[in-house]
Amino acid sequence: MNEEKNIFDKSVERRVEHYYGDEMRRFFFFAAFILVFTYPFLSGVTSVYHIMFVIFCALLLVFLAGITSPLHRWVMIVNTFISFFGVIFFEYNGINFYLLEVKTFSGVLLFALSHILAITFFFAFYYGLKTLRGMRLI
Repeated sequence: MNEEKNIFDKSVERRVEHYYGDEMRRFFFFAAFILVFTYPFLSGVTSVYHIMFVIFCALLLVFLAGITSPLHRWVMIVNTFISFFGVIFFEYNGINFYLLEVKTFSGVLLFALSHILAITFFFAFYYGLKTLRGMRLI
């Protein structure tokens, strides 16, 4: 029998045990929203290169959230790695902002936003690992 895959069939997600791609999608979209929404308030503190980095990161997160699917295992691997590096990057920046710039309002805001993003990526990393375990990739 020739069995065709229907890309609109939601039952595919139920066949992958411990699939948490939907949660990762929400965390990635939330992180992209935070990056884009808060940037205008912090534009006086950052450089032009930082603007491009924020835009690139937000678009990458939305792109990965959009293509996340139980049919594409490689996307879940990439999502998990992005989450891992997101935790490290934003937690490192949060600690730096705390140690160097916590005396200013923008420093406190950058510290808080960095920690919110680090926690967001922390949960995305957790759900990514659970999905990879369910797909029997780790």
